[in-house]
Amino acid sequence: MQKKAQTVKINRILIDCSDTYIENLNTGIQRVVRNIVSRSAIITEVSGAEVIPVILDKKRGYVKLKDIRIRNGNKNISKNTKNITKKLPFKVFLKLIQHTVRKFKHYLEGLLQIFNAKFYTDADSVIPEENDALILADGFWNYRYNVYFDNFCKKIKKNKGKVIAVIYDIIPLTNPEFFNIDLTLNFKGKIKKIKSFIDAVVTISKSEKEIIEGYLKKTFNFENIGNKPVKYFYPGCDIKCGIDFANISKYQDGRENDAAFGGEDGLNLKKIRIRKNLTEIFEMPDIHIQRRFSYISVGTIEPRKGYDYTIEAFEKMWESGYGGILVIAGKIGWKTEKLLKKISSSPYLNKKLFMFNDLNDGELCYMYEAADALVSASFREGYGLPLAEAINYRLPVLASDIPVFREIGSSMGIGKSAESGKSNGIIYFNPDKNGLISAVKEFENRARTHRDENNPNTAAEVAAVVSWDESVRSFSSAVVEICGIF
Repeated sequence: MQKKAQTVKINRILIDCSDTYIENLNTGIQRVVRNIVSRSAIITEVSGAEVIPVILDKKRGYVKLKDIRIRNGNKNISKNTKNITKKLPFKVFLKLIQHTVRKFKHYLEGLLQIFNAKFYTDADSVIPEENDALILADGFWNYRYNVYFDNFCKKIKKNKGKVIAVIYDIIPLTNPEFFNIDLTLNFKGKIKKIKSFIDAVVTISKSEKEIIEGYLKKTFNFENIGNKPVKYFYPGCDIKCGIDFANISKYQDGRENDAAFGGEDGLNLKKIRIRKNLTEIFEMPDIHIQRRFSYISVGTIEPRKGYDYTIEAFEKMWESGYGGILVIAGKIGWKTEKLLKKISSSPYLNKKLFMFNDLNDGELCYMYEAADALVSASFREGYGLPLAEAINYRLPVLASDIPVFREIGSSMGIGKSAESGKSNGIIYFNPDKNGLISAVKEFENRARTHRDENNPNTAAEVAAVVSWDESVRSFSSAVVEICGIF
């Protein structure tokens, strides 16, 4: 006779969001974290528990997060790429030394946090209580998650609580060639360490769930994987800014980018501004008169995103007189020296090739509205938030043919064309230069054939757009199931 699952009344749900609010960035993980935290009321509604967002203070350890509103902290360095690329890349052994020094520094910081958490607490300090649940929603593999963090997790477990790790993907493990060695070492080391005290993993796609289940069980010997389930939810894609694009507030590049985030839609609409040199790209007279196509690529500038071959594909077309433009929007990541040099030395820079590293959500909305298509050229992803957001905007998508991009199309109700076997609204291509060139030609041929229609070949059939409210509700249900609340 099967034993009935024990029901538990969870005390509090602590959501770690340290990296998002300390580093003040606006990339994929941080956008998911912000949207989860800003919808704490939904988590409370589903779970019946108080929700407390927490961050790691350097001296006190975990403290309550008072203000969830942040500015976009990404830095725009596109004008300085030549200076950046003059710096020689670190040698592997220097990276290892740097990794060791940083770990030691944060270890000492952790000892101070442990001491202060024991003897110097205040109203904002967070001390584990019985039946608490700690959700590691942020980048828990980074350096600040030190010996204090490990002890905090163990105290959660000692007090009959649950620790749930949100692992967006395990690409640093399956494809370490895309990352710096220090990040790979941190990620692998932290996964090994948390294996003893996490109760479950939550990820962001079915494809990644299957990869995580197989890899963790095989490589790290997650004993009795059935007792440490891996669940998934889809991030929301309803990025809505409510912008009147005919009457937006434009500002010169270089002025403070002060779009604030918060509230139901994650945006303070009164503070949204669209920089002038962004709107000028999509408002160039020959874009409309000559019907030149405009493409955008959104995502952190790093090797797995396929920016190298994307630029090569467009440069090959430009050399033959092609008139379309490419706008890249993403924070500068890692292992980018060669790519930045390629961009800075391109004869097409700021003519047909443009790059922005610090767009706020309002400006991203503007691009989804203004562009002709999105190019998602990744070799590997845990999900693909820009692709889903573009579909939500009915923006045509050219996507590399990887499993999770197929999953996104299927999950959002985009059917397959009987003639081509390709998903309507998404043109999939082999992730290389020639594959992308063929996809561009196919898309533009379709668009010209249907030029009298509005937004031809878009994801018009989409039937299952996931809102952030629905996403957080699904996430909350996974947490409830893991914690045994019925």
